Amino acid sequence: MNTLPHAEPTAERAREILTAIEADPEFAAFRAASLRYDEDWTCFTGGPVISEYDQAADAAPLFIEGLRALCLKAAVFEATGDERAAEIPVAVPVDEMTHARECLFKPTE
Repeated sequence: MNTLPHAEPTAERAREILTAIEADPEFAAFRAASLRYDEDWTCFTGGPVISEYDQAADAAPLFIEGLRALCLKAAVFEATGDERAAEIPVAVPVDEMTHARECLFKPTE
């Protein structure tokens, strides 16, 4: 198992990745598609804890947090080459947003 990278340089690299993604000319289309692709958002975990959870209203903040999580995972993987180390824990609704994004990139049959 690899040693985990130091937090500060990893966070800085995650910010660089995020900046590059947001600067991409296709970012607006990616964001719009991610927010519309809600058929994979099956999380009901927050319902009992957050009485005012609204999947539609919370989509934009979940998109941001999911993107940040993916950038941090990418930075950890880049630093370690270890997929397990890059599997950082995130809240279930954020994790589901990241998985919904993956569905946008699955090849069609």
